[in-house]
Amino acid sequence: MNKHVKLIAALALALLLPAGVFGGCASEGTSGSGQATSSFSRSGDAGRGETVQLRIQVDDSLERALSELEQLYAETHEGVAFETVVSSAEDASASGSSSGTEASAASRDSSASASSSASSVASSSSSVVSTTSLGSFAKKASTQGADIVIAAGKDQMDDLEQASQVDGATRFDLATDSLVIVAASTNEKIDTCTLEEIASGAYRFALGGEGVYSGDSARQALSSAGGYTDSTDATGRDALGTGGSYSSVLLEGRTVSEKTNTDAVCQAVTQGECDVALVYASDVYRFSSLKVVGVVDGETYRTVVYPAAITTSSNEPEAADAFLGWCANDASAREILQKYGLNW
Repeated sequence: MNKHVKLIAALALALLLPAGVFGGCASEGTSGSGQATSSFSRSGDAGRGETVQLRIQVDDSLERALSELEQLYAETHEGVAFETVVSSAEDASASGSSSGTEASAASRDSSASASSSASSVASSSSSVVSTTSLGSFAKKASTQGADIVIAAGKDQMDDLEQASQVDGATRFDLATDSLVIVAASTNEKIDTCTLEEIASGAYRFALGGEGVYSGDSARQALSSAGGYTDSTDATGRDALGTGGSYSSVLLEGRTVSEKTNTDAVCQAVTQGECDVALVYASDVYRFSSLKVVGVVDGETYRTVVYPAAITTSSNEPEAADAFLGWCANDASAREILQKYGLNW
């Protein structure tokens, strides 16, 4: 009888021991890249196979770059998945145009109705990257329940910080963008173009109306080339790019076409309405039918930054911090940002 009891006890111990050993070691394991995964999982969850879900809100200019960052991170770090909320700093529902300075203030101030279309891509580590479009959020200090916000500009992040929706101590500039001149990829007549040529009225050109970040940057640049007089009478980086007027040469020649969002600006070129357009480099990669024909001197407009921060409502601040740290310091992450026209 005692032998049977001892045998049963031994078998029970043998069954329990591996679970305890492996359960304790799981949080100290490494991913395929050799990096520790313990900081990317909830305490004790790794042994139970649970996954940390990070929700990231980002402007549509960075959607493709962020998608690649998320997929690479998910492939090389176990136990993390992403949900990306893609929002626009512009009125995504508007696509109207006007000449001169007649961009519609009403359409700029209106918010796009929320629309959702999600797609999922499973990585080799079984983590999932999903994307949802929620329209415009720039005019509201809202984090949409995200763990991380990558804002479309300094002002937008300032609003979120003042509303105590992001942790200011975690804020940093993830990337910078640049202003470029684009033409339709099928346009064989234009291979190069300068800001001075645009300001002289040599080409019909499109740009964003007031409140569209790339448009404000374009007007700052044009003020340094004589194509725009700012409301402050300042030029270049000191100008606001709003409240002013285009030069008589541009107005009389009707060569200016303001649009209410960047998509409409790019479409004006691809559809032949305009010869060239002024947009951010990151926007070009969303349109395969565009080519860069000129780069605007960075000293003629204010530095374009994309600040990132962890939200004060995040349920996964440690995992969020680990991901942002990787984006800021990993060489592969930086290569992805550079691939989409971004610098740091």
